[in-house]
Amino acid sequence: MMNCIVVDDEPAAIEVLASYIEQTSYLHLLKSFRDPLQALDFSRDQQIDVAFLDIDMPGLTGLQLANLLAASGVKIVFCSAYPEFAVQSYEQGAVDYLLKPVPFERFLKAAERLHRRFEATGAASTSTGKTPGHVFVKSGSVIHQIDVNDLRYMKKDGHYVTLVTGKGLLLSRMTMEELLTTLPDEKFQRVHKSFVVALDRIAAVHRHHLIVDGEEIPIGGNYRKELLNRIHYSGS
Repeated sequence: MMNCIVVDDEPAAIEVLASYIEQTSYLHLLKSFRDPLQALDFSRDQQIDVAFLDIDMPGLTGLQLANLLAASGVKIVFCSAYPEFAVQSYEQGAVDYLLKPVPFERFLKAAERLHRRFEATGAASTSTGKTPGHVFVKSGSVIHQIDVNDLRYMKKDGHYVTLVTGKGLLLSRMTMEELLTTLPDEKFQRVHKSFVVALDRIAAVHRHHLIVDGEEIPIGGNYRKELLNRIHYSGS
């Protein structure tokens, strides 16, 4: 479980994020603050894993507060109405930058990034007891939780991506780039501009295509070298 705080001088913004955190099984809201200085005082005596911070606040900006919290290993997610601060936030090592009003689906993507980082480092405060390696994907009006170990491959189709799993197909309106941000890098490889495959599902690699669960997947010329490096093949 990742312990979180929310710092924002707008009560409505706090209410939205608190609701999102409550609906996310591996996040736990310790406390919310309208005053960033109070949040800083609170952090000195508490184990905080994640801080969701507004940027434009009186007394102490979110960027300034983030610098102070990061010294204690706190992961930062900025939530702001101003896109012009995005570059600066990433330069400070923020995990994500959410633009208000924040849709729940976009919040979940940030939460999954946080989850993967804590799984990789073992740094979360306590265990959730939940099987690691899940992603949330919206299909129509429903948000589905998918075990990444069940994913075979993903195919781009216009404005949609088809996710092929052991249980069937799931169609989601997103870009391939958006999908890749939610997937653990060590398990998946882009092999074509329109295809991403699960590395452990590759049965054979041919010159211009590979076989995944009996299906032929094309290999783009720009992706072949990286694919061979990923499967540790160095022959001709």
